[in-house]
Amino acid sequence: MGLYNVTNLTAANNILEVTTAANQLTGGFLFPIILFLLYLIIIISSIGRNDIRKVLVASSLFIALIGFLGLALGLCEWWVILIPIIIFAGSLIALLIKPD
Repeated sequence: MGLYNVTNLTAANNILEVTTAANQLTGGFLFPIILFLLYLIIIISSIGRNDIRKVLVASSLFIALIGFLGLALGLCEWWVILIPIIIFAGSLIALLIKPD
């Protein structure tokens, strides 16, 4: 059984090329999984101090901005950004309808 250089990391010059190669190896699911885990970490770390609606507004906006960056760099598809934008819009409407 031979050794195979699947990722070709010898041609990688920076972290973006390594991330792009790993994202392509996983079929484009690495960056969305990273975004989802970051979203969960932000929610779990903020839920004890703030109202859930404020936490959802802030965290979904932050994840959407990172998603736009990933879209610009070619790390994700448009549907990855659509999910936090929908959560942001819903939680913002809920916050505006019934503020504290």
